[in-house]
Amino acid sequence: MGCILSPTSGTVTIADEVVTDLPGSKLSKVRLKHLGFIFQEYNLFSTLTVLENVLVAMHLRGFDKPEARRGALKVLDDVGLSDKVNAYPKTLSGGQKQRVAIARALAGGPKVILADEPTAALDSENGRRVMELMASLVRDGTRSLVIVTHDARTLEFADEVMNIEDGELHPAEGPEHQREGAHP
Repeated sequence: MGCILSPTSGTVTIADEVVTDLPGSKLSKVRLKHLGFIFQEYNLFSTLTVLENVLVAMHLRGFDKPEARRGALKVLDDVGLSDKVNAYPKTLSGGQKQRVAIARALAGGPKVILADEPTAALDSENGRRVMELMASLVRDGTRSLVIVTHDARTLEFADEVMNIEDGELHPAEGPEHQREGAHP
């Protein structure tokens, strides 16, 4: 889904463009323009401050310096890290690093957010805050969020729940896993 690996079959379409066979340089541009990634391992730049880590994404997405700074500060505030903008990753807790990674993924408003265990390092309060934030971003239907997780706390925010078993995708069973009005 994130155009990092090539599919073994089928096609991948992003923003009405088939990207399955695009060369690496063009795929990078598609990812940068349309996708936000939240990785389990944070992938923060250790020599950059919290603010600079988020600014990297904004600058790469083409925002000018004042607009990038405003956007980065807003998303850091949204994840509860306004007080850590000048901190370096080595001084942060695992949960704080995760929230920086989330802020970076959301910076610049990508249309698709792919999240791998986004709440695993978060306490219940910050996990809920982040899930409420991400749910609010997709509520208007202009963005999509795909989460891969073991965290049952995220279920209440899902429109649809799927299980991966033995490498195959299956709808989760039971009405508690499917919200009314969800889009298949």
